[in-house]
Amino acid sequence: MNWNFFALRNFSKIRKPARTATALLGASLLSVNIVPSSAAEVHYDPALCKADAGEKFFIALDRNVLAVGRPNSGAVIGNIDPSMHIKRLAPPDPLGQEGCPNNPMQLLNYTYFAYGIPSPNKGKLWMAERLKLISDDPQTSTPWAWELSEEVRAKSTCARAAIHERIANGMDACRIRPKQDAAVEDWAADYVAPLDLYMTPTGRQFVVECDPAIRRTGVAWCNVGYRLRPGLNITYAFEPYHGLGPIPIDAIIAFDHALRNEIEGLAIKQYPWPDQSP
Repeated sequence: MNWNFFALRNFSKIRKPARTATALLGASLLSVNIVPSSAAEVHYDPALCKADAGEKFFIALDRNVLAVGRPNSGAVIGNIDPSMHIKRLAPPDPLGQEGCPNNPMQLLNYTYFAYGIPSPNKGKLWMAERLKLISDDPQTSTPWAWELSEEVRAKSTCARAAIHERIANGMDACRIRPKQDAAVEDWAADYVAPLDLYMTPTGRQFVVECDPAIRRTGVAWCNVGYRLRPGLNITYAFEPYHGLGPIPIDAIIAFDHALRNEIEGLAIKQYPWPDQSP
């Protein structure tokens, strides 16, 4: 079971402003406006779908089709603008309402303001912030640029780190001493999972980058990003000490594993895309 929360934020800023949150659980919504990145409204009513949508909203990130639950005002969609000259795939029913099972809304990305998964502590959530599902070229054999930059930065960080240590979940922590005295939890750090412990779905290193002053200020994050499957990448941020649902660093592997299972559970297996030959 997943829990999606709506948080009002200005995500054009790197550092986070004050927040509010409203639970969307159990809302009886048949027609909801979704606020896309273009700031235009998208109207979707599952009752108008020819096939049973099951109160779900269907999106396509390249050939990956996901049923993301009811249209959620706690998410932002990234439309494919005509000026981008990106060729859309021909859906099974191009005349149907966008967002229906036979005409999924084709997007560049889909971002949850916050995405929570129940933690082992009863009634508590682990909360990812700005969870972004990103369309990508499924045919590419080159690593995703985000993953490469994370690996390069982590290697550089670990080469000059003042502290190297193995934390409780088996990841290696590389901590950079700040110019001013601070508790070790407030040092900028990269956490790298040994490949025999945990890796990305494509077999690359699982890396977590954490900002400095993350415990003291509560205005910093840790960041994760990787290719989940061909044509689909993900990124997210989290707070290990503060926020709606802190995810301790020691728990990030458990959270990430659960998150992958959640997203795979949203994916429509063997979606019947028609032949795309011209």
